[in-house]
Amino acid sequence: MSKLLIVEDDPDNARMIARRLRSRGFDVELAVDGASAIAMSQEHLPDAIIMDLNLIGGMNGLEATRRIKNIPETQAIPVIIVSAVQLSSFQEEAMEAGVADFDDKPIEFDRLVGKIDALLNPS
Repeated sequence: MSKLLIVEDDPDNARMIARRLRSRGFDVELAVDGASAIAMSQEHLPDAIIMDLNLIGGMNGLEATRRIKNIPETQAIPVIIVSAVQLSSFQEEAMEAGVADFDDKPIEFDRLVGKIDALLNPS
């Protein structure tokens, strides 16, 4: 069972995403902001991180990703950024931060699971 860290500051969205991914067989942990995402990525060493772009607490998803990618134990964990914001305007910055992929909100779960599977099981 693959372990995911979901970083989402909206509690209703976080529960819904976690419930849907658990129903697909993933083991899911939740973080609510960038600081907790960094700490939990070190503690749980997830197989992948699903990171909201806009987070509470003064650190957005790209900055949290940068920091996760600068920690030797977590730098190889793939990060998928999700956002309702048009991601094309952030793509260069996101790639520099170490983002592996992007997905739009509202989340389409078959597409998201396909992206997770592609990152965890490259052919």
